Amino acid sequence: MALFGDGGTHRREPRSLVEFRAGKMKLNGTTVTPDTRKGLVFMKLEDNLMHFCWKDRKTGKMEDDFIVFPGDAEIKQISQCTTGRVLLLKFKDTNRKCFYWLQEPSEEKDEEFLKKVNDLIDNPASASILPSGGGDMGRQRFPIMASQLQSLLQGSGGDISQQQLIELLSSSGALGGGGLSSLESLIGGRTSGRSRTEASTGAESPSPSSTRSQPPERPPLDQIPRLQLTDLQNALATLQVPNTEKDESESDHVSIRDVVTSDVLRPLAREEEFQTLVGPHLPPTTEQPENVITSPQFQQAMGTFSSALGSGQLGPLVSEFGLGVDVANAAATGNTMKFAEAMENEMKDTKGLEDKSTGLEGEEEEKEKEEEEEKEEEEMKIIDETQTNLLALRRTVYLTIMSSLDFEECAHKLLKMTIKPGQEMEVANMIIECCSQERSYQRFYGLLGERFCHLNQMWVEKFDLSFQEQYSTVHRLETNKLRNVAKFFAQLFYTDALPWTSLSCVHLNEEETNSSSRIFVKILFQELAEYMGLQKLNERLKDLSLAESFEGLLPRDNPRNTRFAINFFTSIGLGGLTDDLREHLKNAPKMIMAQQQAVESDSDSSSSSESESSDSDDDSSSDSEEERKKR
Repeated sequence: MALFGDGGTHRREPRSLVEFRAGKMKLNGTTVTPDTRKGLVFMKLEDNLMHFCWKDRKTGKMEDDFIVFPGDAEIKQISQCTTGRVLLLKFKDTNRKCFYWLQEPSEEKDEEFLKKVNDLIDNPASASILPSGGGDMGRQRFPIMASQLQSLLQGSGGDISQQQLIELLSSSGALGGGGLSSLESLIGGRTSGRSRTEASTGAESPSPSSTRSQPPERPPLDQIPRLQLTDLQNALATLQVPNTEKDESESDHVSIRDVVTSDVLRPLAREEEFQTLVGPHLPPTTEQPENVITSPQFQQAMGTFSSALGSGQLGPLVSEFGLGVDVANAAATGNTMKFAEAMENEMKDTKGLEDKSTGLEGEEEEKEKEEEEEKEEEEMKIIDETQTNLLALRRTVYLTIMSSLDFEECAHKLLKMTIKPGQEMEVANMIIECCSQERSYQRFYGLLGERFCHLNQMWVEKFDLSFQEQYSTVHRLETNKLRNVAKFFAQLFYTDALPWTSLSCVHLNEEETNSSSRIFVKILFQELAEYMGLQKLNERLKDLSLAESFEGLLPRDNPRNTRFAINFFTSIGLGGLTDDLREHLKNAPKMIMAQQQAVESDSDSSSSSESESSDSDDDSSSDSEEERKKR
């Protein structure tokens, strides 16, 4: 008889850690509607991963099976719903939401179900601890190697030898104090019959000499008494184990996972010294160390190590890593603070010895480093011109944009990417490129660009440069791409995410424009007029602080250019923006005549001064000639 299963070849389904009756709900926009099917929500631990599942109770078909990591999700009750008991399972990283409605007849255990689910999500390691039972076992907890015991029982046909049971329980730490004596008394009771039989035969005990010369004979395996399942259960029920829960509550137990959080590790991972020291110990991967140590898998491993350290059974294992006795003793206590202090002292002692040993060689090493640095500077630098990293960045940005549900999720994912200095422009260009590829303009991209510009002034500069680049190369775009790009920048100008000074690159005249650029400006201003209204747009163009930036858009330097701008805006239905230009064009002849008169007066004064200077030169020359004749 097997203790943990029937010993079959098929894999047994993991047991449910918590389960309650609940149905699913469908989300339509901002409204949720219940699914009338009877369902069951349950959680299970499979392959050291926590699963949140929902299945149809009638058909037994499982429809939801989410793998949740610590801190990745939480479940709570929606208090706004007054017509039923609605639960929300929310994933924090992806903002994914799943709704369920409780089908339990009583509301008494609702909070208990929610607490159990959240505890299993935040601390999956607690699922591996045996549940408490009655009697002494109900008051104590101890880790027993269930898989080893199961394989041993199944391999022995349902019973094991005394020596195997003692070795297994001793290695797992489950024997202690009265537990070992209880098990020995149980084993002794089973073997007492055979001992009394041997004593009743009247055989003489061997002499001391014969005992030393001849080892005791070992009985055959088929004659060794075997422990049955009932005997094992009785022995486990009498085991006495220290009350670890009481000890932990009395001591200030600190979990490593609660202290070493992602927010603490993220700035450390960006330091070169940290990457040099910790990088070789991380799993081989192409991800950056920052992404590895802040991943849910790393946090789960941290929680497992914290639970193992709290159990006080890591002392022998720690000593195998070459650490000192103080560190091993601190690990055996199960106190995280003592373990951290012992590790810190160990590192200080080790560093002090290293400093003493390397103090004499410090100068030589510095000289060698300086020589190596000089050699490296002299060597030719190898630059990768295949743009492999750039293509990988563009691919990642494209996939992130295409897989995001809304602009907030997309901006969050893009900002979490590792973007090297100088690659920000590629991100802005990829957003515009994805926008241009759509069949029709999607406001998703305008909102995404607006979010980036409002977060950091650096992104404003990047999108400003992108606008200038797009306008200068607009003749290369197809009609549909041109329309999408113009509407994208119109949305940025309307929300003031992009400054209006960026329009200084637009020179609206016949020489500096072509058909593509004129269509681009047409769509841009038609969208702005639709967003803002003609009156507010006209007020913005008359803003004196922006007059210098609009000199090319509303030219006044040449009547020909002014007339061209008036005709252009009138043809696209925005003639109301050219009132000032029309007034300027009316007054242009008077201004031109005044300028000409000023030029003529300047020329007359210069000519009169020249004539006076020439007369004086003639008089002086004639006087000089008369003096020569007299001589």
